[in-house]
Amino acid sequence: MSSKPAAARSTIAVHGARVHNLRNISVEIPRDKLVVITGLSGSGKSSLAFDTIYAEGQRRYMESLSTYAKRFIAQVAKPDVDFIYGLSPVISIEQKTIANNPRSTVGTMTDISSYLNLLYATIGHPHCPRSGEPVPSRSSSQILEAILALPEGAETAILKGMYLLREGVAAGGKGRTASGKGKTAAGKGTPARSKTGGPRVQLLGSGTILREVLAAADLLAADYGVTADVWSAPSFTELRRDGLAAERWNMLHPTKPPRRSYVETCLADRPGPVIAATDYVKSFADQIRPFIRQRYRVLGTDGFGRSDYRRNLRRFFEVDRHYIAVAALASLAEDAAIPATTVADAIARYGIDTDKPDPSTV
Repeated sequence: MSSKPAAARSTIAVHGARVHNLRNISVEIPRDKLVVITGLSGSGKSSLAFDTIYAEGQRRYMESLSTYAKRFIAQVAKPDVDFIYGLSPVISIEQKTIANNPRSTVGTMTDISSYLNLLYATIGHPHCPRSGEPVPSRSSSQILEAILALPEGAETAILKGMYLLREGVAAGGKGRTASGKGKTAAGKGTPARSKTGGPRVQLLGSGTILREVLAAADLLAADYGVTADVWSAPSFTELRRDGLAAERWNMLHPTKPPRRSYVETCLADRPGPVIAATDYVKSFADQIRPFIRQRYRVLGTDGFGRSDYRRNLRRFFEVDRHYIAVAALASLAEDAAIPATTVADAIARYGIDTDKPDPSTV
């Protein structure tokens, strides 16, 4: 009988097993395959699988654990067997439900998932699923440098809930980040129209969906010559609180010049309809509607919970870059800034199914 290391053998060789009903059994079981042991009740299936193979492999598994972890694992007696070759560390799962969580797996029940998470976090190189670009880790000092590099007034604007992330330009150019001397995060002092005098829209995004909003702005400029200013809205809730405070002050001071909400101040010199997109329900971004004077359209993820890739979920809930672009064009058409046929062309261009059910109903 060969004594090759487990990794070099193609089988698990058991010789002279005498546990319970087993009578000096010798058997070879192929490795790296799903093997089922069958037989009549009392024929020794469990004695071979659990009381012999598992019991011997348990000792090798225990060797890979810390002393602290071994305290919580039941010890098993050494099986009555001559020898077992080709056996790697073994894990046994009893034939009963030991966890109420439907997401429990072999990995979570045996704590292997924790080791795998650590392994992949150490050796893995994360990449953006859409652009394919690597996602580098950032130290606390690098994050601080990025914060200090924000444009003038950005810190205050972030706390207030809204700031100009990228100023739109006409087709053929590239969006410019709102930074530099004399330019505030609220957008004061920036041109109200593109140099071509074409249609313009204001796009608001909250959180990770900002990438889709930026992509939608690029589509609008490249495909339809629409200039889009992109705003980051860290907190629609703060914007609403500010608006309600201005509304209350105006009510209690009727003889004084009325105050404007912060969101109204940001958009005062910015023409065109406003489209907000979030990964939350529509009512989240809709709470600032009373303080926006332009046409306002909100995209959100109203509907039942689903499990899928984020890009697929955004497509399903109609909040991805293509739906944002179509929403912007539809709002421009309602303002008579572009013909309705342009909206129909975008729907066809971006492969949007007009017969698709409302995601809030399915």
